[in-house]
Amino acid sequence: MNSTTKDEQRLFRRLGVFSGGWSLEAAEAVCDRGDLKLEVLDGLASLVDKSLVRAVQGDEERFSMLETIREFATERLEESGEAQEIRRAHADYFRGLAEEAEPHLIGGEQKEWLDRLEKEHDNLRFAMGFSLQREAGSGLRIAASMRRFWWVRGYLSEGQMWLSQALDRSAEQPIALRARLVFASGFLAQAQGDNELGEHHCQAALELFRSIGDDAGAARALEVLGIAAEERGDFKRAKRYHEETLAAYEELDNPRGIAAAIGNLSNVALKEGLLRETQVLSKRSLELYQSLGMTEGVAACLVNIGLAALQQGALREAREALIECLATGTDLDHKELMTHSLIGLAAVASASTEFVEGAQLLGVAQRLRDTTGAVLPLVEKAVFDRTVEEVRANLAEEAFEAALVRGRTTDPKEILGVA
Repeated sequence: MNSTTKDEQRLFRRLGVFSGGWSLEAAEAVCDRGDLKLEVLDGLASLVDKSLVRAVQGDEERFSMLETIREFATERLEESGEAQEIRRAHADYFRGLAEEAEPHLIGGEQKEWLDRLEKEHDNLRFAMGFSLQREAGSGLRIAASMRRFWWVRGYLSEGQMWLSQALDRSAEQPIALRARLVFASGFLAQAQGDNELGEHHCQAALELFRSIGDDAGAARALEVLGIAAEERGDFKRAKRYHEETLAAYEELDNPRGIAAAIGNLSNVALKEGLLRETQVLSKRSLELYQSLGMTEGVAACLVNIGLAALQQGALREAREALIECLATGTDLDHKELMTHSLIGLAAVASASTEFVEGAQLLGVAQRLRDTTGAVLPLVEKAVFDRTVEEVRANLAEEAFEAALVRGRTTDPKEILGVA
């Protein structure tokens, strides 16, 4: 460090707060405390020249450090006496990023914001960990904003771990924040197949949202209560919840919520074996999502359309719908959509007597399930179990196991022969 100026040394040690790299914007917000006599970009360029910082290839405004150099920078930061201030600034910046991202995690900009949070995932983890150990506020707000990211990208167990810590620190927080945390925990619990915890938390969140007049929050809680009732097989209660949710979203003039509620009613119809009703409701929901440019919602509808077509023996229609869903899920790296479409496609392959392909697709789906810890909904589980039984009955055990292994290590597009 002898060849660096004092300002470069100050910038260098402050950069040690970042985990997994950082953007120019983040470095400027966190490291410039009004006492630097050089521009942060100029300082970064100098540190890159001295091989203390690396410019990330392909990203003109992102940087990183080798871990050993970062450890050295962190040691210097601790010795400087300003570590708490810099870590607080880091937590505040990434709290702002998470809150800015949250409303964009559905809609046309969804992929861009999901990818941005993925890129900053280590920084978000560090910010939550620091904040929850000390002042809590920023960490709680990050956790409340990350629900959809954790769900879409398959970080269910990790998200629930952070939410558990956040809830333990939330007693003195505003009701609105506590309601969001309780709801987020219930949402992820239901996605993990823990319907009891999911219902408990979503019922508590519903009461909290209603106590502060947050009708949109209440509608979201009702939505998940309906899904949990579906998974318990209480279709009458589920339908009542979804109809109440639909009415709430119509009152709020919330088209996304309306599309979701109709889609959830199609889920109930599919579970009840009402295939014509499933298709009508799914296509109505799909058209609403298309008009909003919400590809995730469109793909979710295509799962139901595909599975209903499968049960009616319309294998070509089922395959087309499920491949389109898989393409969207892959683009978004949406683990649940990918898993559900792969299971449906495995069933289509089996029904077409393509048993090796079916086993391979089951292997891909199993790999995703193992990665996320998600539990299959009732319909998808029934399709999965039935397909495993059919494929196994039509292949030698050695061939079945070999196909599963290949599926776990192969791109599904290669298996399906699609671009």
